[in-house]
Amino acid sequence: MVSIIACLLPPFLSIIQDLSNTPSGINPAQPVEFQCILLGFEREGYWQHMSWEERWSLAENIKEKGKQLYQQKKYGYASNRYTHLLRLIESTRDFEEQEQIDKADAYKATLLSNLALVTYHQEEFARCVGWCDKALQEDPGNAKVMFRKGKALSMKGDYDEAEEALTAAADMDSSIAADVKAALAANKLLAKAATSKQKQQFSNFFGKS
Repeated sequence: MVSIIACLLPPFLSIIQDLSNTPSGINPAQPVEFQCILLGFEREGYWQHMSWEERWSLAENIKEKGKQLYQQKKYGYASNRYTHLLRLIESTRDFEEQEQIDKADAYKATLLSNLALVTYHQEEFARCVGWCDKALQEDPGNAKVMFRKGKALSMKGDYDEAEEALTAAADMDSSIAADVKAALAANKLLAKAATSKQKQQFSNFFGKS
């Protein structure tokens, strides 16, 4: 067991992703000294020096950790795991068989989809749309990703594009028709509310002039 004394200098809260367990009474303007006890650690090894069997085992382990973090609503940490694995996959150049390429592509598509899901829950809707676009490049027929893209577009105020994406998702997979219908209705309400707000702003502006 190893004990480490560490100190965070202000402003330190910006580097903490999960503040749910932050002790009360901490002043972000003051240095904070704390003690960490290292109970154990895992070394992933160097990806390029691993056998393919070791790589796939590591990839599955990282993906599963990301899933667990997502389920715990620790979206920032989940995103880090998914991004880390995506970089490993994209750095691979020594493919020997088509099966290895196909498996790497499948991982990449899943990771991009997961990153889109995580950023949606973080309410980073522009980033979500970007991840959705990348995921759809890998898997153009993925209705769930197209549906998520539509919802993200709606939340960021691109209502016409949202309607197009949501309609496309329903065309890809009829089993999500009910979800698409609800999302389209919500999109129309948001668009109507945005138009009313804009009209009110114009009215207030010209009323003062």
